[in-house]
Amino acid sequence: AFEQDKAFTRNDLSLAVLETIIGEKSHHISQTFSEEIQESYHSFVNRHRVEYAKKLLVDPKHQQYTIEAIGQEAGFNNRVSFNKAFKQYTSSTPSEYRKGQMAS
Repeated sequence: AFEQDKAFTRNDLSLAVLETIIGEKSHHISQTFSEEIQESYHSFVNRHRVEYAKKLLVDPKHQQYTIEAIGQEAGFNNRVSFNKAFKQYTSSTPSEYRKGQMAS
């Protein structure tokens, strides 16, 4: 659901929604994250969203997109949550990342 369908880009993605998508009980999903993946569901989703946003930020087809639009495309509900998660995983803001990648 994450790799093929990019379910993480849904801004309404919750355990209940994921339960419907993959046909597994939410408590089993939560348990799998805790025991097998060893990462919280929320962190897993945000990490995937940030990795996807990183690709969009440097993709020439998305250069006209604002930072907020990239965040929404990646599944974030607003720019504040996008910036916070992005900085957590990359140590830079989305705009700093875009500028740094374009200069390379």
